[in-house]
Amino acid sequence: MLITSRNPDPKFVFERRNDVSYKRNPFRINVLLATMVFVSLAILVLSHSNITSLPIQDFSTDHENTIDLTHSYQNLKEEIKNSSEAKVMTNTKKSKLFLHVGVMKTASTFVQLEVLKKQNRIYKKLLEDGYEVITEEYPPRKFDRVIHECLSKEDDCDYTLWNELTDLYISAKEWNHKDNLLQSLESFSLMPNNKITKELLYSLKDKYDVKIIIFYRRFHEWIASLYTQYRKHFMYRPRARGNQQWKQDYQPINKVKSFTQWLEDIVSPENVEVGLNGFNYTTTVRDVFVNIFGAENVNVLDFHSKHGLEVEFI
Repeated sequence: MLITSRNPDPKFVFERRNDVSYKRNPFRINVLLATMVFVSLAILVLSHSNITSLPIQDFSTDHENTIDLTHSYQNLKEEIKNSSEAKVMTNTKKSKLFLHVGVMKTASTFVQLEVLKKQNRIYKKLLEDGYEVITEEYPPRKFDRVIHECLSKEDDCDYTLWNELTDLYISAKEWNHKDNLLQSLESFSLMPNNKITKELLYSLKDKYDVKIIIFYRRFHEWIASLYTQYRKHFMYRPRARGNQQWKQDYQPINKVKSFTQWLEDIVSPENVEVGLNGFNYTTTVRDVFVNIFGAENVNVLDFHSKHGLEVEFI
């Protein structure tokens, strides 16, 4: 029945509005809105990418285009492993080993007994900075055996003596759990200048970043002090009564050598050797260590520093 009246029966209108079939379905409206939003977003994404321009291929039958994920994963793992190992090697730093090697008559004893003594503030500061100090733990007499029973016998070297020194380096790092080492030992400048000496010194570079410390003293002062040292230990009068002979190198002589006579002997061509265990002045000893460790790793300090040896050493 059609309703043509402008004012329909109010009862009819009320009944129609309460008709279940006439009520709006909110679930259907929400689904429609969600669909429209999804389609809009999809169109927006596609319009700003180049995905639609990619050629369409049928990978179901094209075996050449099939990706071997297992192989690719293994390659990636290998690359990551190599990269990690390279990074570890790059970040691994060698322990530093500072060797104070003298030379003779440049206050090495003062450095060992005063500058580096355990009660000194410098020793404590070195510990704070991560350095263990080796002085009396390895006395010169032990290294004298290394020189005479190993380094001086190239064909019959007792390597256990050298190994005692390198083993000490390893154990010294555990004394106070320090990574770096400093050793003061003048005998390093007294080693024979031969192949085995250079090889053993060079082997230290495998485990340590080696730095050499040498003091410079003016030649005219150094040579005079060396003569006094020589007179004191190698030219002397025996204490036995009635025997007034001087002894030189433990052999009796009638007259002690003067400074000029001694100097002529010590600088004679047969006695002068460029390098260790020869004319042990700063320049010759420095050249030997430079050839092994490089000039950048050999530090020459000034014996005459106006700041004093203590400050100069540090």
